[in-house]
Amino acid sequence: LLWTSGSHSGAVAMAIFAIFVPAAKLFLLMLGEVWRSSPSRRKVRVSRWSIAAVQIVSKWASPDMFAFSLLYCLLHHMHHKPFVESLQVLDVGFTCYSAFCICSTASTLFVAVPRHASEDAFVSGRPWPCRHLRAGFAGTLALAGVWAFLFVRGITSPSLRMSLDMTLLQANMDLPGLVVTLTKSFNIEKWLEQDISVWKAAFDLLDWFQKDGDLNLFLAFVMLFGFCICLTAASVAASLGLALRAGFLRDRDKLLPRMVRALRHLAMLDVCATGFIVLCMAATIYRENGIVFALDRGVYWLVASEVAHYAVHHSALTLAAAASCRAEGGFDR
Repeated sequence: LLWTSGSHSGAVAMAIFAIFVPAAKLFLLMLGEVWRSSPSRRKVRVSRWSIAAVQIVSKWASPDMFAFSLLYCLLHHMHHKPFVESLQVLDVGFTCYSAFCICSTASTLFVAVPRHASEDAFVSGRPWPCRHLRAGFAGTLALAGVWAFLFVRGITSPSLRMSLDMTLLQANMDLPGLVVTLTKSFNIEKWLEQDISVWKAAFDLLDWFQKDGDLNLFLAFVMLFGFCICLTAASVAASLGLALRAGFLRDRDKLLPRMVRALRHLAMLDVCATGFIVLCMAATIYRENGIVFALDRGVYWLVASEVAHYAVHHSALTLAAAASCRAEGGFDR
């Protein structure tokens, strides 16, 4: 439908995330499991890379799901009876696809990365002095402060806006002049001007769920508020905790690094930001009807916050690896 309607970029984006990413995950997972116990060191290495790739891309089947939720919010806000009536529903396909995205993302956490018997279980590096670890924690803390500012701006600022272009509408639909005059008289054009942020979309979905009792609306709320907002904040908090232990404590904590990786794996704000972009690309099919979708400033704040999030995550894991190496080698200066 998107392709035949002229939205080629939207059709390609939808196909990549909804079809090719899941297919690639299945192929890589099968390859990884087939060669997991191979006596060949090269095949085990390929198996390890395959499993690691599956864990990295597993959540990237989800942008379309966020695009559906965000489009629902924008179209729902168009509803102004009796002048404008907008009907939309998240149907069983959304339920199944959301369940697939959540289960496939979470399940990859339980797939162990294979290692050949000849490889060492622990590869040591050069240990860092204590003062460097503490300076590293201070740098991680500064990065987390930058992330917090970008994160709040990102989730509260409008990320996508929708407007009505009467010139396009009249040209493509051949509307009589009287209809255009009435549209302007009743200020319908203003009613159709909407914008949406992650925070606003999440709590609008919760409000509509409480009114309508549609469980798909609650599922969409869980994805936006739980996986995008809460798990992203929890991921940064866990990374800070890991950096703190690495900088000031001497013990090796094996559980916290795993928790940090798991939370980063499940946090989906980066996927949600991609969902805004996919929706904007796909919504070009509405342009001929005078409805124009455009990205707003919130998307850029979200992308910047995710860059800071990745930096905090990498910094914390680097500090933890250095602290672990120091504990192994007894380095303490």
